[in-house]
Amino acid sequence: MSHSTLDTPGGPIAYHKTNGDGPTIVFCGGFMSDMEGSKAVALEAHAKATGRPYVRFDYRGHGSSSGTFRDLVISDWLADTLHVLDEVAGDDILLIGSSMGGWIALQAALARKARVKGLILIAPAPDFTQRLMEPSFSAEERAAMARDGFIAQPTDYGPEPYIITQRLIDDGKTLGLLHAPIELSCPVRILHGQQDTSVPWDLSLEIADTLATPDVVVTFVKEGDHSFSGPEDLVQLLATVDGLLG
Repeated sequence: MSHSTLDTPGGPIAYHKTNGDGPTIVFCGGFMSDMEGSKAVALEAHAKATGRPYVRFDYRGHGSSSGTFRDLVISDWLADTLHVLDEVAGDDILLIGSSMGGWIALQAALARKARVKGLILIAPAPDFTQRLMEPSFSAEERAAMARDGFIAQPTDYGPEPYIITQRLIDDGKTLGLLHAPIELSCPVRILHGQQDTSVPWDLSLEIADTLATPDVVVTFVKEGDHSFSGPEDLVQLLATVDGLLG
């Protein structure tokens, strides 16, 4: 499918925009995912059906956007998100972030507080580079990282390994959120499958405790996995959008 292109100082970003009325729903995807995933596409179909504006996009190094994944880090993908919010989305925004996109959505909401009217976080993974990724490295991986500046990790989500760089780990430490209150006042809804083997579901409870806003609802789906893309999961997600937007 053809896409639109947003030129940025770091290179072009590919995106799709659906026009409509009300706050613009913006979907932030996960680590090494793209805007053709089932959640991104289901949200677009729902936005069209309900007459709401919606944007899905690829970070640089992902999908149809420019750049090479291993050359980019969290702060680059946050910058991409802010470009999309400022140049493609409307004045009022509902941000939806999945996995790493939950971390990016939280940071983007902090950077654009006046415009972000709500957040939906799906299996959110703030601080995952230091909380989940780095502690999992084996002794051999640590030695390879020190020697080469990167490691290649097999993944269940595709045939190609993830290239994890020391720069990615170091950059993540500068964007940590869970060490202090997350000063947001907008409503936040968190969805997390309890069969998630990538991001522990109890991390969502820690995020809820760390958020300053009192308007936080956490929903656990007992049989949901990390992708949160099964038919019942998507029904839950779309109902959460409707609940926040009325």
